[in-house]
Amino acid sequence: MICSVQAGNGKGTRRLFDQKDDPARKLENTQPKTTEKPAPADEDQNSEDTSVENAGVENAGHAEISTEETPLRGPLLVGGLPPKWTVVEQKETSDELQVSALPPETGFFPESEYAPPPLLEGPGGELIYPDNFPANPNMAVPMFQSVIGGEDFSGFPVYPESAYPEEICVEQVSCEKIRPCCDPCSPWFKIFQPFCSQPQPEGGIGEERVMFAPFLIETPVPQNYTGLRFDFATGLETPDRSELFWAKQGIGPPLNENEVNYQDMTLALASGGKYFSTTTKVPIRFINPDINDSTVGLGDLSIATRLLIIDGDHWKLTQYFNTILPTGSKARGLGTGHTSLEPGFLAQLKWTDKTYFFGDLRYQFPIGGDPVHSGQRLMYGLGMSTVQYQTDIFAVMPTFELLGWSALDGAKTLPSGFVVDVDSETAAVLSTGLRFVLGPAGDLGLFEAGINTAMSLNDRALYQTLTTIDFRFVY
Repeated sequence: MICSVQAGNGKGTRRLFDQKDDPARKLENTQPKTTEKPAPADEDQNSEDTSVENAGVENAGHAEISTEETPLRGPLLVGGLPPKWTVVEQKETSDELQVSALPPETGFFPESEYAPPPLLEGPGGELIYPDNFPANPNMAVPMFQSVIGGEDFSGFPVYPESAYPEEICVEQVSCEKIRPCCDPCSPWFKIFQPFCSQPQPEGGIGEERVMFAPFLIETPVPQNYTGLRFDFATGLETPDRSELFWAKQGIGPPLNENEVNYQDMTLALASGGKYFSTTTKVPIRFINPDINDSTVGLGDLSIATRLLIIDGDHWKLTQYFNTILPTGSKARGLGTGHTSLEPGFLAQLKWTDKTYFFGDLRYQFPIGGDPVHSGQRLMYGLGMSTVQYQTDIFAVMPTFELLGWSALDGAKTLPSGFVVDVDSETAAVLSTGLRFVLGPAGDLGLFEAGINTAMSLNDRALYQTLTTIDFRFVY
């Protein structure tokens, strides 16, 4: 026999327990059932007592279901569920209710192997609908509406079945007609996932990272990242000019130099909050001079701080302070041999959600350098970055930068060996690059990569050409 219950409002019926094999009920099943007819309305108190007694006999052997309203137990069907349930009379002509194998003719439930559980068939053969079945059958009720909250449903165990067979990859169902590399079940999907997303004109990941895209200009907004950067520079002339690259002859490399090519591999670590951050850069320098010996080693370490002092919707202004420490070997040309301080201001203008403009103004002066040869430098620059293409996990961002700097004083050694004064020698550099964002973020953060080329517009910069490859994980 099946014990069934229905909502107190009388709208539906559910099976709760299968009692066919319950030994405690076998003896009771052999005894004839008696059903108490409802008492007249005017005998309210006596009828209530009689109904309570009869209902108690009907529910004998199952203490969980009483004559009082009982919280829901057992499996649940699709549709809304009432908060309380009461015992109802069993169908006398059958030991158990029949289960309809077909859905209602309204088409509310799909005819498929993944259809919701069948409805119960009542004593008269009618289908018994869920309690919250809509009056209009075309208005569907969410499948798990009854378990996403509501009165007296806290702690009720819910075990929804999977919508797909276990042996089938879930993502494969919706990816049958796409490129193999974009199939979520393919081993190549993690590599090609950024290229499989649909373009998003607005609201993509590029708009979140475009303000950090420039390569040579320092950006004002603090951020947290770990980066590895490679710089390949060629055509540096007079490397001891104002002791900006290496120290003067006698303290630095021993021979007069014509030209130097060099490469820097720099590890950058940035950490901070919304308004303040600290960035530490540790370079490994490779130098290839024309005359002096080639060498490699640790360069001059730098520690920079950013303090955001204006944080507007369109304008941002940051106080910047960089300290360059003489950790590189001055005799081998890997460092300047003195400490330099570099205060400045960094600005940013948000033109649109996809386009930003940048300004950079810094002033570098030496501490402990040669009083005649070392000198001061004024640096300035303008830049722009924009989002060319973006999805929710991939973006391409071009950058354009124009930089300049002026060596205000100091001295330099010509290839002939003559030492001449430096008087406001100005260098100009034009730079273009592409930065890529490859999501989604993993355990190490969001991955970014970029490539940039810069060209000196005269022969006074610290290079004639500069190629930069930059990788970083942002977190």
